[in-house]
Amino acid sequence: MNRLLLLFFIFCHTVVAKTKVLSWNIQNFGLSKSPANINFIADIMKSYDVIVIQEVNATYTGPQAIAQLVNCLRNKGSDWDYAVSNPTIGKGIERYAFIWKNKIKLIGKPYLYAPLQLTIDREPYIATFANQKDTFTLVNLHTVPKNKHPEFEIIQLYQLANLKNQHVVIAGDFNCPYFNSAFNKLYTYHFKNALTKTATTLKMKSINGLHLANMYDNFYFESNELSISEPLSIDFSTSFNSLKNARKISDHLPISIFISLR
Repeated sequence: MNRLLLLFFIFCHTVVAKTKVLSWNIQNFGLSKSPANINFIADIMKSYDVIVIQEVNATYTGPQAIAQLVNCLRNKGSDWDYAVSNPTIGKGIERYAFIWKNKIKLIGKPYLYAPLQLTIDREPYIATFANQKDTFTLVNLHTVPKNKHPEFEIIQLYQLANLKNQHVVIAGDFNCPYFNSAFNKLYTYHFKNALTKTATTLKMKSINGLHLANMYDNFYFESNELSISEPLSIDFSTSFNSLKNARKISDHLPISIFISLR
């Protein structure tokens, strides 16, 4: 084997597997989305490997809408699978969902995290995935709204650092910015936030040309175990002629990262 072929062989066997993950609170998913809305959502999602969705309706219409979305994604050229949670136990009842391309392997079965059922209104939904040799656990979470003090739920998230699989990423809508002191306990467990200075919600109306509101959506990851790159939010609202029409999709922007093991 000549040197060039040897170098190519080494490169192919040492390249890092990166998993492209998108998280999105899709407002009232299963109640208010037209086929055109679902197609628009699928166009944003189709280039990702794993999708993490919050605010799926707790009735039968929620899983039906996820199935419609997955069928739409399949029609765009890739094979996908999905899982939808049972309704959460607490007062803010809803479902969560994971959607993933079949090149990503689901390890075990996704589950609602029972130890937090009584203290978090919408207890987390958890799934473990593998991309080649990289295995990581995604925690799907939607905390209570700001007026119900999500800080009391956020201060409990350090418990998720003790999951059996230690490559943990907590994704979702936290209704609280990353610099709030409620996250400090989680940070002591070597978690970091992926997005900074990035508003992820839409205002009701544009004010002085500004249409983004709060830094609520984020990824929190174990920095000793995981490498996170290219964090961003996707401002889909620029595709619409008004915020009112954009908010028919959602009042939150999707956010994304690349995940790999160190």
